[in-house]
Amino acid sequence: FVVRHYGKLFCFYVLIVLGICVWMVGTYKFLIETTESTNYDWNVASSEQSKLFDALTDAREKRDKGSEGDDDDEEPAERETQWLTWSFIYQHRNESKGNETVITADTLVQMCEVENLLLADPLYPTYCYKGDNNIGFTKSKNDKSEKCAIQQLSLPTLYYLGWSDEDPAVTSAYEAYSKGTRAFAQIYQGLPVVYGKPPDAPSSTKKLYDGHARTCERLSDKYVAARTRQLIKLIDYHDDARSLLGFFFSQHVERNGASEITRSSLTATGLPLPGYADENDRRDEQYDSIEPWLLGLEQKSWAYFNMTNSFERSAYRDPAVTEDLRIRYFGPWGSNPEFSRVTNNDLLYVIGSLIFVLAYITFHTQSLWLSCMGMFQIFTSLPLAYFPYRVIGQIDFFVELHILTIFLVLGIGADDVFVYVDAWKQSAADADLDTQVKRVTHTWAHTAQSVFNTSFTTAAAFFATAVSPVMPISSFGIFAALAVMMNYVLTVSLFPTVVLLHENEWRRAWHWLLRKPFTQEPYGLGRDEAKPGMATEA
Repeated sequence: FVVRHYGKLFCFYVLIVLGICVWMVGTYKFLIETTESTNYDWNVASSEQSKLFDALTDAREKRDKGSEGDDDDEEPAERETQWLTWSFIYQHRNESKGNETVITADTLVQMCEVENLLLADPLYPTYCYKGDNNIGFTKSKNDKSEKCAIQQLSLPTLYYLGWSDEDPAVTSAYEAYSKGTRAFAQIYQGLPVVYGKPPDAPSSTKKLYDGHARTCERLSDKYVAARTRQLIKLIDYHDDARSLLGFFFSQHVERNGASEITRSSLTATGLPLPGYADENDRRDEQYDSIEPWLLGLEQKSWAYFNMTNSFERSAYRDPAVTEDLRIRYFGPWGSNPEFSRVTNNDLLYVIGSLIFVLAYITFHTQSLWLSCMGMFQIFTSLPLAYFPYRVIGQIDFFVELHILTIFLVLGIGADDVFVYVDAWKQSAADADLDTQVKRVTHTWAHTAQSVFNTSFTTAAAFFATAVSPVMPISSFGIFAALAVMMNYVLTVSLFPTVVLLHENEWRRAWHWLLRKPFTQEPYGLGRDEAKPGMATEA
């Protein structure tokens, strides 16, 4: 049947494949639009952290619903819930100083200047957190009503604070408060009510902020050393102090008397933004509204640390360093922008891969027709796989990661072409296979079994990732497995007609063009050996 009707079958298969491809592109925007990435894509829904976060979100929503109507005239609070953060880890740039404290007067200046990338940004007061804060607020230079909460989890905050003079009356008054409250006053408010005032400490009248940004003046070496000793001593003063200060210092700081690593976490934004009812009101839209600003902060960090981003190389492969510090940071823009950049750049390598695979298939098969049709079935495997993935499976998550499946199918698809073409060529040397019907039967049986084994095991391996709790990995595995299966279907259905067209039509045309004699191999269709598509006797 295949030998008799290979031309019609070829047209039928191609029309079906192209029809599905057009349907997927036209209706579901395949390869035109991808699913918008969110900060929740890579969350493990079954993890304890996700459950706690969901419970917290649910409680907040119920609280907000319960408070609706209490005061219809009350303006919704703006930016009173902490949202996105910019986290820093500071270490010695010179590894030989590994056991020495990383907190010195010089490094504090460098930390301060790094954190001013956020605090000094012109749009920071527009988006900053301004909710409850026991250590105070900074105010804009031009608009004193525009306030932002002082960064409580910033290491420089522990040092760049104005100190009150020691006053026995104040100390005595604080005796009425809990030890946790007294420790907080000593840590964040510059009140010497536990261990006194460090020597050379900045006075309460000293200007430490210029608007929302710190002045970053160099503090006294004597003050920094004494303040560090005081903070380490406060760790054992009370559990509240331990929980506050444990964030900043390394594990063995009490034993060593020095912290070789320290960290800061700056709250970059607060919710809800202006124009939104609460933190859960169109949350994705709130993020979209500030995303350009966040990406601008990322660009500023690259420029500050002289990190170069290019097509071939991510900026994050360059170290973020200052004169004395090596800094690792995770910005409020999250990992999605970098992930998208990397995957999009990788997609551009597809062009080089395609050229190489096309050239090698052409070299191996000695036929541009076979190589082009091989590439056709490789490419169309993706939209064909999208049909069961999206239409039947109803999986609508599709991002740049899924498109990288083309690399997988390129390798497997090219190998499938080689298996069929080599089997076809080898069948010509077998005297018993003296007609095209016998050759096609032999070649198809050999290829169907060999390619099935490799395709099935590969697809099974990718289907196994469907059990992954990480949704992008799970969906990628399903799509990749379907793409491998679709390529197998095309190999055993479309490609035999492609080879027959090459053998009977393209070779004849090529010989005619070169004025060379052409010997037609017997079809094996009947006594009259009519050309396929013509009526023959049984």
